[in-house]
Amino acid sequence: KNTKTNVTVRNLEPETEYTFIAVGIKADGTQYGEPATVKFTTAKAEEPTPPAPEGYTVNPNWTVTYIGDYEEGGKVYDNVVVVESTDTNPYFVTAWPVDYYEELGIEAIVDAEIKAWNEELAKYPGATWADIVYAESIMAQVGIDPEYGTKWYAMAIGCDTNGQPTGLYALSEVIDLENLGGEEEE
Repeated sequence: KNTKTNVTVRNLEPETEYTFIAVGIKADGTQYGEPATVKFTTAKAEEPTPPAPEGYTVNPNWTVTYIGDYEEGGKVYDNVVVVESTDTNPYFVTAWPVDYYEELGIEAIVDAEIKAWNEELAKYPGATWADIVYAESIMAQVGIDPEYGTKWYAMAIGCDTNGQPTGLYALSEVIDLENLGGEEEE
């Protein structure tokens, strides 16, 4: 009954010529009209983003930005991070000192974070990973303690609702606690 239909064709090989054929079929199963054909060649495959050490990959669809203090409804929240997400991969947010990140690597940080969150969830009956992970853009507070260093990364770490890492992550620019307030008074 439709004279125009959009069709999505999946699982095609890159750089391959295909012919798509459309045939009109009546309710009784007989053909009507002339079959239409379209020839096309699929594009070259995009190069995947190179994986980070230990097989983790930076998700280009997440942008992590540290905004610092944020006021809402008369209350000031410190160490606020915004994650802009243009996909639906689940993640949680945290912050780590740059020195620790460079020394330990992303895999060790993800393992430590998941272990800590599992211990925290165990304290609250009914709490699950679904309460922690997000699949959209968010604003959240992270813990940053200058005792552990003055340069930090805010992070989005890919993790599903079962507490399993997805291998995706994103970092903010370096947060330099010594230079956050702009010019210092003399």
